[in-house]
Amino acid sequence: MLQNDPILVVDGLHKRYATHYAVRGISFEVNAGTIVGLLGANGAGKTTTLRIINNIIPADEGLVRVGDESLPRREVIGYLPEERGLYPRMKVLDTVVYFGRLRGLSKSDAKGAAETLLDRLELGDWLQHRVSELSKGMQQKVQFCATVVHDPQLVILDEPWSGLDPINASVIKEFVMELKDKGKGILFSTHQLSSAESMCDRVVILANGKCIANGTPAEVKSGSGIPARIKIDAAGDVETFHDKLRATGLLQDITRDDDVTSAALKPQTGVGEVLATVASLGLDIRRLTLEEPSLEDAFVASVESDNG
Repeated sequence: MLQNDPILVVDGLHKRYATHYAVRGISFEVNAGTIVGLLGANGAGKTTTLRIINNIIPADEGLVRVGDESLPRREVIGYLPEERGLYPRMKVLDTVVYFGRLRGLSKSDAKGAAETLLDRLELGDWLQHRVSELSKGMQQKVQFCATVVHDPQLVILDEPWSGLDPINASVIKEFVMELKDKGKGILFSTHQLSSAESMCDRVVILANGKCIANGTPAEVKSGSGIPARIKIDAAGDVETFHDKLRATGLLQDITRDDDVTSAALKPQTGVGEVLATVASLGLDIRRLTLEEPSLEDAFVASVESDNG
């Protein structure tokens, strides 16, 4: 499969439980060599969507296609559910081999792949230990190995960083980026929006079972309506400084805290235009910083707009 070919196509998913719509018309794609973040508050429809994709529960309407298959074989998907499911009395190596065998690997291939993965995720010294002897974070890494041991085309991760300390989370994130570089399609849901912003090529935001935003992090932030803000630490006559800023017509919501002036860029105003204009005013500027909205800001604004 070529880079950017669609690995996963989700088109018009609907799922209803009695009078409650868990999913309402959700559509998005995950391409080869890309990471897509599925974002939303609790009850937004994330886990239902992931379970439909994995054919755990059926959709009432809509299409899911992985590669060329509308009912994908278990070998092409690796799924890490939010609810962990390891056997505490099994040894670490045997656990990962077992999941590899479930997904069609021979015993020797499963063992070789398991040993390589466990060593890569810093568990090489724990192969013969029981799962119950490992910390929660180490168990999470074992389950991650079990998710990808069969080298799936599509990797689906539901809250993969939950319960991980920063060091172990960093190890898993680095490995996810390696999978992307190998051409895998990655779909993960998370509440950690900073991780989504730094890792994802695209994000899909769900609210009340609907897709309310779908695009690159930059596109989603731009579409949120939250303006970038500029902060200027300037010496001299602050009142004259404010008058000059207002006169540019490029800024709004101009406020002051001691010597630091803060202002929001007006809609359709480019950052470069503002910086060039401020620099031309002949002011004694000691420091100038630009603060763009974060993905978390955009997420909150999108959800509040939908609820409003």
